[in-house]
Amino acid sequence: MEISSMMPITSSTMDTYEASKAKELTKSFNEVLKDTTQKVQAQGQRQEELRDACRDFEAYFLYTMFKEMDKTVMKSDLIPEGQAETMFQDMMYNEISKEASQGMGTGLGKMMYEQLSRTYNQFDK
Repeated sequence: MEISSMMPITSSTMDTYEASKAKELTKSFNEVLKDTTQKVQAQGQRQEELRDACRDFEAYFLYTMFKEMDKTVMKSDLIPEGQAETMFQDMMYNEISKEASQGMGTGLGKMMYEQLSRTYNQFDK
């Protein structure tokens, strides 16, 4: 093997090599950063979906509670109840339960969210 035919290592060759390595590392860093950002955004979206589901469950629970409470009220035969009145009461209980579950609500949705997010985060790891 003849050494004279080999390309001599010069400072410009080393600079080119180091520049290509730096470019490769920057590219891989940017890819990792992009992947991490996407994962964080997806996790934030999942957390928001979980919060919405807990809030919806709280609203459904309150709706069911209002319906059962209404059954305990004594009905009078003086004014007969019609189909429209029953439908209106259902819609009213539905809206009241949605409003009651917004903001602070009863705290049921918040407790569920905290518990489920802890459990959910254990499975993400």
